[in-house]
Amino acid sequence: MIIEKVYFSATDGIELFGLLHKSDSEIGEKANKSVLLSVHGMTSSCTKKREDLFAQEFTSNGIDYFCFNNRGMGIITYFDKMKENKLVGRIEAGSAKENFLDSYHDVKGALEMLIKRGYETIYLQGHSYGSSKSVYTYYQLKQNGEADILKHIKAVSLLSIIDIPRTCRALLGDKFDNVIEEVSDMVKAGNGDDLIKREYFLHPISANNFMFCSEIGGAGDLAPFKKKAPSFTAINSIDCGLFMRWGKERDMILQSPEELEKIIKENIKNKNLNVGFVEGTGHNYHFKERETAKEFIDFIFAYNAC
Repeated sequence: MIIEKVYFSATDGIELFGLLHKSDSEIGEKANKSVLLSVHGMTSSCTKKREDLFAQEFTSNGIDYFCFNNRGMGIITYFDKMKENKLVGRIEAGSAKENFLDSYHDVKGALEMLIKRGYETIYLQGHSYGSSKSVYTYYQLKQNGEADILKHIKAVSLLSIIDIPRTCRALLGDKFDNVIEEVSDMVKAGNGDDLIKREYFLHPISANNFMFCSEIGGAGDLAPFKKKAPSFTAINSIDCGLFMRWGKERDMILQSPEELEKIIKENIKNKNLNVGFVEGTGHNYHFKERETAKEFIDFIFAYNAC
């Protein structure tokens, strides 16, 4: 395996960075034509150990692996904005201040870059909030008629996708109504970019971003597993192979694994759905990274998505 540093632009001009792990087939005369595109979650980055272990498994099976820093990298991160190879500004993002809807620009930019590099087959994988970003991007590509991009995506892997609005409520319990009122007042007063009290969320986050994450029925409410009559419009737009996994212990789910699996199988209509739970690990797949990667690889070959 060899690793190449890649600089590219999101479709709105934000400059991004990633690592392309190339399988041994790259060394020969014929370049590999398949790649996995990994979209990380909140506060994470492309240098996380899990990415490296996943990359080792995929490249050893002849599939390249590309992970990149999307604008949700870290807590607060600054990104350059380019136009015609000139710096035209900077944005303040990171998980505390990113605009989730802009993830479409990040993921689409990565997809376009990989297609330009000659990849014919792309497997789109997200972890946690990155899974929500992957679903949102796929759905928007369908809505926007981007058939020339979608034809390259042969399978989607959603690792530990979260029912975010209802998780916000579960974390705060009886305090939620008071917190949402306080944070809403911050936004109304023009202080939406300010960070809310640290104890209100898993990590530092702006008032604007907290309001977005906690909105039931909003654009980020893509995995409403706890809803009484759940609708999975965006996930059900995925018409290639769909692989879904959670850690069986300590993952961020609001019901038992058995109940969650039942909800998914009853409401997600993908005919090539594969849902399961990885024993002995939680949300970050510690010590089970290779096993989880192998399960998706086996799914790819069994589904014949290669």
